[in-house]
Formats: sequence, structure tokens, C-alpha cells
Amino acid sequence: MSLNIGDALETAVSRTTTRAGLTLACAFFVLQLLVTLFTTNMNAAIQSVAPPGEIAPIVLPVGALASGVLSLVAYVLFAYIGIVAIRSMVSDVTDHVPGEFFTRNVGPALVWWFVASIVVGILVTIGFVLLVVPGIYLALGLAFTLVYVAVEDETAFTAMQSSWDLASGNRWRLLATFLVPGVVYILVAGILGVILPSTTVAGWVLTGLVGAVWAVFIQALLGACYRQLRDAADDAGTESDVGPADGGDDAPHATVADA
Repeated sequence: MSLNIGDALETAVSRTTTRAGLTLACAFFVLQLLVTLFTTNMNAAIQSVAPPGEIAPIVLPVGALASGVLSLVAYVLFAYIGIVAIRSMVSDVTDHVPGEFFTRNVGPALVWWFVASIVVGILVTIGFVLLVVPGIYLALGLAFTLVYVAVEDETAFTAMQSSWDLASGNRWRLLATFLVPGVVYILVAGILGVILPSTTVAGWVLTGLVGAVWAVFIQALLGACYRQLRDAADDAGTESDVGPADGGDDAPHATVADA
């Protein structure tokens, strides 16, 4: 089955605007502000070519080391909320974020999340350096790696293989699905950056807000594509195992995220 691009985009928009989606957007917003604040303060403390006020929107009375540690903590929390978000977007729950998504197998999921992010990032970067098309091909084939880590509790390398198999035959449709929203986001972020630079408090807050909504939307879009392709693969497997005479089961495959 080919990925239905229109359905995936529609599902992503609707999931982003649900109560669960907006709750996650608020969490991303706060954490994104903290990551930006601590990172820019660390850079301001390290650099001496410009006054701190020209680099950071708010100058904290802490040094580079403290800012760096705080930035790392905020980044880990950002990844943690990313795991919760993809679990939520893959599930059928829209009116709240189930508590299980915050606690189930969080430690290993975080470890493999970071390992997968680093390994996939290196592979995709190498692909882009060697030739752009291989980089795009790798990125599309490994797009669901973090979904399998967060939702299916797989290790980084097993998740990479699962993602590669799931995306098979739909890589260029995945590119088309993510391309238009990505271009729109880049344009909006670029315009906002010109009108309200991130070194101003207003620009810092507005950029964080747009980035938070985008973070939820991209997770929702990834989850919508994942569910489409996974359900299609499950249906194909059921038909193959049961056979047409046995009828099969029309119920969607239940994952750990279907709370």
C-alpha cells in the first residue's frame, strides 16, 4: 500500500490541535525556551567579541559551565518529552496524555533515543557529504527509527532495521509528505527571524512558540505515516497468514501506545 499523503497531513493537523497535542506543545515551548536561554548564555559567557546582551535575550548571572550543564539537562528533558509525544501521537488517545507514556521503560528508551539520534545523524551526514541523494534516501529510510525506540521499545539498531523495512517502497512519498510543511516552517521561521531577532525577548518567545507547535506537528505527522504503513503491513501479513477463506481480523494492530 502506498502512503496516503493527504490523509497523513490531515491527521497530523488534527492531532496537533487536540488537547493532548496542545499540552505537549506547552511542554515543548517551555523546554525550547530553556534550551535556547541556557545555550545562548553559555555562548555569551565564552565569547568576548560582543556584549552578552547582543547574543542572549536574557543574561543569567551564571558562568559558561553552569549554563552548559543547564542546557544539557534541558536538552535531555526535551528528548524525554519527544518520547512522550511520539507515543501520544501514535496512540488513539487525544483528550489527555496518559501517565504510562511518561513512565514506561523511560530509561532504556532515552538511552537508545540518543544512540539512535547520533548514529542516524552520522549516517545521514555522510550520505549528504558523499552525494545529496544518498543522504536523503538514508534519512527517509531511517525516519521511523525513533518511533520504534519510543513506541515498540526496540534498541537503536533493531529500530533502524524496522524503520528501513517499514519505509520500503514509500521513501519518495515520505519525502513529498514532509517537504511542503518543512518549507513552510523554514519560511515562517526565517520571516520571524528578520522581523523579531531571537536576541530580543519577543523574538525569543515567538520563535519558541512556533518551534513548539512544529515539534508536535512533526511528531504527529511521523506518527500518522507510521500508523498508515504499519497497519497496511499488518493487514498484508494477516491476509497472507489467514487466507481469504478465513476472513482475518479487521481490528488495528495494538501497540504499547494504544492506551
